[in-house]
Amino acid sequence: LKCEPTNLRKDILEPCSDIICLRGAKANLVEIQVESEPSDLFVNIDRLRLEQIILNLAMNSSKFVESGFIRLRCVQISKTDGPDSVQVFIEDSGPGIPLEKRDRLFEKY
Repeated sequence: LKCEPTNLRKDILEPCSDIICLRGAKANLVEIQVESEPSDLFVNIDRLRLEQIILNLAMNSSKFVESGFIRLRCVQISKTDGPDSVQVFIEDSGPGIPLEKRDRLFEKY
């Protein structure tokens, strides 16, 4: 791993958003949203690997969202008893996974 200081919004989420707009999102029917709390959220991380993960999840979203949104979001979680953490979300307005298939989601195939 090559960990380095990385601005999650500028170095990861925004470039992924640009790629989704070019490759995956349906023309003008899907809004790509990028959110970061705080806006300049820096973490020490392997930038390339995180970008690959987020891009893969977001591209999967773009396959199923015909209209609506895909949101790439990161949030700093402050803790009083240890170091802060960060949560990253890829959210969309797609149909989701049917209830009857959710219990098999992480089974081997």
